[in-house]
Amino acid sequence: MLALAGSLAGGFFGLAVGVPVPVIGSVVGALLFGGLGALAGAVAGERWKGRTLDDSLRVGEAAFWSRLLGTLGKTLAGALMIGVLLASAYF
Repeated sequence: MLALAGSLAGGFFGLAVGVPVPVIGSVVGALLFGGLGALAGAVAGERWKGRTLDDSLRVGEAAFWSRLLGTLGKTLAGALMIGVLLASAYF
């Protein structure tokens, strides 16, 4: 739950931080900071449960990559669906 909360908070923070960069800054900021928020939340949750820092960081790293690669995969699947839709509409 803390990884999810950290991911949401990090995503909103990254959205605000990335705004000054034109076109893709807010998207990249939201993705990057969302992953970092998931990492921080997972580490905090694991430390709260009494795990060592090394174990907590390992879980946090998995949460970071899961958030980042999961979002990338969903984006690619959505782009593929749009491509199929456009191809069927024009051909």
